[in-house]
Amino acid sequence: MYISVESKQKVDEARERGQKTLKQKALKRRELYYKNPKKCPVCGKPINFEVRNINDYCSHSCCATKNNPIRYEKRYCKNCGKQCGYKGQIYCSRTCLYLYKNSDAIKKWLNGEWDGLTPSGKWLSNIIRDYLLKEASYTCEECGWNKINPRTKICPVCVHHKDGNYKNNKKENLQVLCPGCHSLTKNYGGGNRGNGREYRYE
Repeated sequence: MYISVESKQKVDEARERGQKTLKQKALKRRELYYKNPKKCPVCGKPINFEVRNINDYCSHSCCATKNNPIRYEKRYCKNCGKQCGYKGQIYCSRTCLYLYKNSDAIKKWLNGEWDGLTPSGKWLSNIIRDYLLKEASYTCEECGWNKINPRTKICPVCVHHKDGNYKNNKKENLQVLCPGCHSLTKNYGGGNRGNGREYRYE
């Protein structure tokens, strides 16, 4: 069948007008949809226009969270309360892990459940030492001295046992002192002979 050039042009123009009309209708449907979109029941984000009639969730992650609640149960850091990143995680970071364990150890020490010594039983735990120094703001409780060492950037104060017994780590028996005030105590150095650390005389 023969078709003239003019007829062919008219058919092409009609096809272009039809395609343009379809695109305009599609854009209008899209605009109307996003005014009141279908939302994901898990996170509340709008579901994409192209998959609105197929998907009930915005992503595989939200689908898994809804359909596998035990596996994807939300966990929160025991120290700061932030949501943890993966299953089985108790703390959000190593920092929170150490802070929580230190805080727990201090509570036990204050309640008399822990003697405050290191596992070897020879020294005051650094957890207790740091707690006391921070509580005293690295300042001598006797004279108020708090000069900063230019190399270490901290004040070189120490923790003193008032009765000279290194095993008696009750809070009331411990005092933060500067090197000068510590050297003036009655049980400093040789003044504590017979009441010091036994292993030093073995």
